[in-house]
Amino acid sequence: MSRDSFSVVIYYLILAVYFFLPEFPPTRLWSLDMWRYIPDSLAWTLLTLGFISPPVIVYFTRQQSANSGFVENTDGPASLRRIIVIALPILLIFTTGFFVFSANTHFLGDGYETLSRIGANNQTLKIHSYGEVAIHRWVYSVLSDRFEDPARLTFIVVSGVSGVAFLILSLTTSITLFRNARSQFMFFTAFVSGGYMLLFFGYVEYYSIFVPSILLFTFLGVKAAKGSISSAWPLISTIVATTLHIFGLILLPAALILFLRHTRVVESINRIGRRTLIIGSMTLTAGLILLYFYLTREFLILRFAIVPIFEDCFTIDGYTLFSIAHLLDFLNLILILVPGLPLVTVVVSGLSRKASAEQGVRTFLMVLSTSTLISAFLLEPHLGMPRDWDLLSFAGLPLSIAVLYFVLKFNESSSTGRRIVGMMIALGVLTMIPRVYCQVVPEAAVAQVQNYFDLDVKKSMHYIGIAKDYCKSQGDDNNFNELTRFFDQNYPEREVNRAGLTLFYDGKYEEAIPYFERAFKMNPKVVEALFNKGLCLMDLGRFPQAAELLDTLVRLNRHNASFHAHLAVAALKSGQAKRAEKNALIAHRLDPEFTMPIVWLIQIYEALQNREEKLVFAAVLSSHPRASLQNLVDVTQIFIQGGLYNSARISLNRAIASGLDSTIASQLSSRIR
Repeated sequence: MSRDSFSVVIYYLILAVYFFLPEFPPTRLWSLDMWRYIPDSLAWTLLTLGFISPPVIVYFTRQQSANSGFVENTDGPASLRRIIVIALPILLIFTTGFFVFSANTHFLGDGYETLSRIGANNQTLKIHSYGEVAIHRWVYSVLSDRFEDPARLTFIVVSGVSGVAFLILSLTTSITLFRNARSQFMFFTAFVSGGYMLLFFGYVEYYSIFVPSILLFTFLGVKAAKGSISSAWPLISTIVATTLHIFGLILLPAALILFLRHTRVVESINRIGRRTLIIGSMTLTAGLILLYFYLTREFLILRFAIVPIFEDCFTIDGYTLFSIAHLLDFLNLILILVPGLPLVTVVVSGLSRKASAEQGVRTFLMVLSTSTLISAFLLEPHLGMPRDWDLLSFAGLPLSIAVLYFVLKFNESSSTGRRIVGMMIALGVLTMIPRVYCQVVPEAAVAQVQNYFDLDVKKSMHYIGIAKDYCKSQGDDNNFNELTRFFDQNYPEREVNRAGLTLFYDGKYEEAIPYFERAFKMNPKVVEALFNKGLCLMDLGRFPQAAELLDTLVRLNRHNASFHAHLAVAALKSGQAKRAEKNALIAHRLDPEFTMPIVWLIQIYEALQNREEKLVFAAVLSSHPRASLQNLVDVTQIFIQGGLYNSARISLNRAIASGLDSTIASQLSSRIR
């Protein structure tokens, strides 16, 4: 069987899986299962289009081969105009689609929570993607006074504009990589049919600007590898990407390869013998493994960011680095980002060693693809990879560019590469349409998210409530009742936690602790069970133990003001006033409306004998809209002791207005001069 025939067979097998897989119960093949959620009429339409695509592609590749004008070099303005005109319809189709078919449902990722938080004053949310959050918040501030639904509109505008920039940059990259219009057009069309494009259809998350920054880095890296620009430019773009999202650091290996490629260090490495290189690689691998164990032990935040090699108390459903579920998820991720990747296996054995690909570009793309894929493999999908695909979508860009570059470059003299890329385009479109449909049509979105709940039951616990609320607001009683039954059947740990709380409220702290421990063991996502255990330890006076447990919770969620505030209390009671100050300040910064950190900051500064800061936070508490009557009495006494009688008078008047007992009011008033 020829390579062309073999590629067509693989294509039709994939198409058959798309069409027939929905007839079977849902499995973990979520990348191949997107047609499950679309109506039969659309499925049959896509099947028809998919079925006729290979013969159409064969016909056009033959026509292109006969048309020499379509393959001329693009060194002049006329040729450049030609490829722009050819690509213009695709630019217009996608640009229209970004805004017309923008998302109506936001179950993937943290969509609904992100919408609810974008207008908050809390600037520390999503600190790892601070640059992108800042841009979204700025757009929100511009739109908030002019439109009724500024939150959703913000993501439509930002994602759509980012998508247009992505399209233009993709076309520019294709012109940089190839010299003939045919290869440029095929690369551009195939690249913009990748699964990452869903991010630009009004998708609610903070990746729509970051992903184009990855493409910008790749474009500059290719230019630097060709010697057209300085190698400093990719390093600068790495900094830009990192300001948008911390994952920009993943670009460093490829940037450093470019920056150091002509240095003596690299030249010395190139002269190393194969045996020495193998020994050095094994030593480096062993060192990285040891470094992994050291860093994950000393820095717990890394432990929660990386899929564990072995199970521990935080592992959910046995999801480890080499578990079947994770390996399948990673394969699904790659197939949803680059749907036509299986077709590339057809040409791997036929790659020519004399191919015209530039060595520098080839090395750069290989290093970049490898580093991003390894990173995506290691990073922990906290919501379950079917919903966290957006978090890991950055890995699809370098992989797609490298695959398309190698296929087209290594097969420029034959039609095989062009036919394979044509079928990759078809598979990309056949995958993208159902995914966009699921974002636009609520019924499809609910059905999809219910299946994703089934794949990662324990990870989905906190998000079923969101789906329930949505179904209730839409009057969808059937799905609401089904989700309620699903919740009740799959989360018995909630009842165990509630049983512990009953004992806790009765003051039976020792008896409550085993219930909280059991609930957490049943499902590590029930972090409130650990928090409740920490409260029990504090009420039992075991403050060092409570501080250690609460410190773990803070590392699990650094943006939870309550965790920080209670850790501050436990630390202060353990004699660690400076540590208490740090966490109380963080809690106050995270949630200025939360009075508990302010109350304890006053006590912390009392312990530190810092009179000035104590009075500052007493003033903050005195004017706080949520200050309790006891808070106002306490700060009044502090002001009297500090000789700030005017402030004492103001806080006392607030206390009186809040219902302060007249006897206590008279006693305090007599002390104010």
